[in-house]
Amino acid sequence: MALDIILAIVPTIVECTFVPIKRHLSYALNSRSKVEKLKNQVNNLTNQRDGLKQSVDEATRQGDEIYDNFQNWLTSVGKAIEEAEDLVTGEEQAMQRCFLGLIPNLKKRYQLSKKVEKKALTVDALREAGRFDRISHRLPLRQIVAPSVYNNEVLHSRVSILEKVMGALMDPAVNMIGVYGMGGVEVRKIQWKIADVLGLKLEEESEDGRAYRLHQRLMNEKKILVILDDIWEQLEPEKVGIPYGNDHKGCKIFLTSRREDILSRDMGTQESFELRVLSEAEAWSLFVTMAGDVTNQALCSIATEVAKKCAGLPVLIVTVARALKNKELHEWRFALQELSRADNEGIQAKVYSALELSYNHLASEELKSFFLICAQFAQGDIQIRDLLLYSMGLDLLRSKGTVEDARYRVYKLISDLKASCLLLDGDRNGFVKMHDVVRDVALFMASKSQNLFTFRDVVEPKKWPNRDLRNCSRISLPYCEIHELPERLEYPELQLLVVGTEDIHSKDRPDLKAAVYTIDKKSF
Repeated sequence: MALDIILAIVPTIVECTFVPIKRHLSYALNSRSKVEKLKNQVNNLTNQRDGLKQSVDEATRQGDEIYDNFQNWLTSVGKAIEEAEDLVTGEEQAMQRCFLGLIPNLKKRYQLSKKVEKKALTVDALREAGRFDRISHRLPLRQIVAPSVYNNEVLHSRVSILEKVMGALMDPAVNMIGVYGMGGVEVRKIQWKIADVLGLKLEEESEDGRAYRLHQRLMNEKKILVILDDIWEQLEPEKVGIPYGNDHKGCKIFLTSRREDILSRDMGTQESFELRVLSEAEAWSLFVTMAGDVTNQALCSIATEVAKKCAGLPVLIVTVARALKNKELHEWRFALQELSRADNEGIQAKVYSALELSYNHLASEELKSFFLICAQFAQGDIQIRDLLLYSMGLDLLRSKGTVEDARYRVYKLISDLKASCLLLDGDRNGFVKMHDVVRDVALFMASKSQNLFTFRDVVEPKKWPNRDLRNCSRISLPYCEIHELPERLEYPELQLLVVGTEDIHSKDRPDLKAAVYTIDKKSF
């Protein structure tokens, strides 16, 4: 019997002349235990992979990006597990006996054992390589650029301005460019917003400390464009932390303002371009794009007059046209009458009249109230989560069920306001914003219909308003430098109080710390 076994392994010995017989026999006779060991190793690797995959799912839900080296590891693990499972499946064939089932096939067992041992080393190496400290990282914020309704090749004046701006941006001798015009022709918390986009945490308490940190980070960028929108007063880029000029020749600053003197005199722009109102032909082209089919002869003549009443201001053209889209002829005639009343009252009256028309065409009182509440908070990005809280606190929503029901309702209202061009996508996910002209009109409406008080003509007031506010139902001071409140606040009609300052930090909203109260009059 011993001789038969030796004869059975002779072919293996011939193929591996330099390998001792004992080692051959060890591989051949221990193949089953090696396979069992591989099974355990593969099981451990599978558990390790599946555990990390849960972290991948969580990171993906948070919007994080998975590191390439981890993705490569997952691919290698998947391949190794598949190959190991094939070897385990091949064990049954290797265990088959030869010579009428009398003698084990030592050659096949030896070959299997060698492959299993090699794969076990690979599996061990992958388990060791899978000890990751981190598998993902948070992506820097990117500005969300919504499709513009002004992407119309007929708007030649806009194309011309764009070409001039692009030319100035390409000029190495120009580092500060400005565009100015009326509100409706289209900075706050600049440091935080720039830092957000760069993925930079500003933990310094002082403005100078944050400026230094931001300056350091921007100096790492070879080329960067910083856009500061709606500048109302002189701003020193150095104090913000924006390097430019000889300090950083690759940094360009693009400014927008309603006033040319702020750009050229206060900010020192090297190139400034006026964004004028649209020509009559451009205004009509934009109006038709927004209003849809107005080819009916009776409707076309009225629509032409309505478009003229918008005074070439795109924000008015868009909102009025959207409000009248698919409306009956008598509604167009009524709109024309309403807009005509402002003919002799100046451009501001036209703006108010046109936006009031859009407001009046909103489908419900719920939607109108929600529109007004959107204007009473931050100028710029408005967090949708905040709108949900405020709307529930003020009992504005038609849905009286769960918080989830209210959330769905808020998103529906936001969608309706966007469709009317009264609300825009925010610069970040989970945010919306309102055009500054629309917001001004909405605040004026709210001051009349909801007894709202807010500072509309003072930038970051430093003192509590010195006037009688006892009849106010809402007080909104989202941006202020008020550090002391009156000893007593006797406002029996007050339902909502918003007070905010940029000097107090917040984990969720580092750019603004606001105290927001919705007040139940019964308990007040």
